[in-house]
Amino acid sequence: MENNERIKSGIGTALLLTAAFVTNNYITIAMYVALPVALGYFVIDEGLRVRSKRLG
Repeated sequence: MENNERIKSGIGTALLLTAAFVTNNYITIAMYVALPVALGYFVIDEGLRVRSKRLG
């Protein structure tokens, strides 16, 4: 998977979570949950990508 695809995947996950919460009027909860999840996914993914590049 390319880097851009990984970013899109993380953002897509955040948007899906946000949409699910918005339909139930939980926009504040969605922002507290979806954005950190997407950011954490991105940071961990980038860390693993850099690490695997160094090793390989």
